[in-house]
Amino acid sequence: MPQATALTERIHTIDMLRGFALLGIILANMAAFKALGFSQYADMVNTSLTETTAADQAVNTLLDFFVIGKFYPLFSFLFGLGFYMFYQRLTEKNFSADRIFQRRLLFLLFIGTIHLVFLWSGDILHLYAVTGFFLLMFTYRSSKAVLTWALGLIFASGFFMTLLLTAASAGTASMSPEPAERSVASGISVMKDGSYIDILTYRLSNEVIFVLLQLPFSVPFILGLFLLGFYFGRRNMFTEAAAHLRTWKRLFIHSLWLGLILNAVVTALKQEWITLPGGISAGLGDGLNYIAGPVLTLWYVSSFVLAAKSQSLRHFLLPFASMGRLALTNYLMQTIIAVLLFHGYGLGLFGEVSVTGGFITALVIYIVQLAGSHWYMKKFSQGPIEYLWRKWTYARTA
Repeated sequence: MPQATALTERIHTIDMLRGFALLGIILANMAAFKALGFSQYADMVNTSLTETTAADQAVNTLLDFFVIGKFYPLFSFLFGLGFYMFYQRLTEKNFSADRIFQRRLLFLLFIGTIHLVFLWSGDILHLYAVTGFFLLMFTYRSSKAVLTWALGLIFASGFFMTLLLTAASAGTASMSPEPAERSVASGISVMKDGSYIDILTYRLSNEVIFVLLQLPFSVPFILGLFLLGFYFGRRNMFTEAAAHLRTWKRLFIHSLWLGLILNAVVTALKQEWITLPGGISAGLGDGLNYIAGPVLTLWYVSSFVLAAKSQSLRHFLLPFASMGRLALTNYLMQTIIAVLLFHGYGLGLFGEVSVTGGFITALVIYIVQLAGSHWYMKKFSQGPIEYLWRKWTYARTA
């Protein structure tokens, strides 16, 4: 069985980015942890019991601009990058890379399905596992072909989802609010006061089935992001970052100005500062974010790569690396902590926490995880879920 990657062999920038991605993930997911974020009526009526204040509006604006739709693309990009490095390492050691990677995906699919069905409907692991099998189709394609497919899938998905979400937004706007209000009130009551079985039953019929039905629409976009990370890996953009410094600087500049412009438009639409007929503003903004989000993601990536070249900034960013090395464990722990805070079988705070309160809660959870990860990595080389993942992946390797 291949040995775990030694600390000296790891690329700390990638671990830092994974740790940073987890910050964005919990900030983005908090809305669906504390309220009915998966309700089809989320754009119609308030899906929590709190009123929106000026502070909440400001936080919402910041989240729309800098967080929503930017960090799961970052996670996806890093998954594709990690796949390239994992596959290359196995190939160089004459292992059956395809078979080992497939076992790796099966474990991820198992964990993701458990997470989705029994804990929280916002799981992304099952989607990554399903999409990951398509990556194997590109291992021997040229770099040009990989980049073409990556950009093609991202832009095609963005175009399609913009049309779909805009149409859905128009349809929702034409509906009577009374049924939506009754449905949301019933959902909040179950999530806030129900037992684990009550909540599981509600989620299976009202959330999980719809999440699974979205798989065919989600896979192409995620695959495009995977391939973009795969392309960066093949170009040795991280392993030989110094040799590509000029490219990183250009990417930093152009992803910044373009990301700011695109996300300003997206935020204006989602916040309805730009009002379009038929109530399509929010849907159009959500759709355009499929393009705007990844652009700002590339700015985050290039920022970390360039910052890591500075000794002082690198020292400041290193705590993110411990968090990133425990990415899977920390991702699942975020859910466990959140459902115990908000669901009826825990503290039952569902629907009672404002946007600002949710933002602060997410930061507190993340800071605790950051400190805990730093302590843990001083004593152990792998997280508990990462250890099980590795044991399963290489279980039949001679």
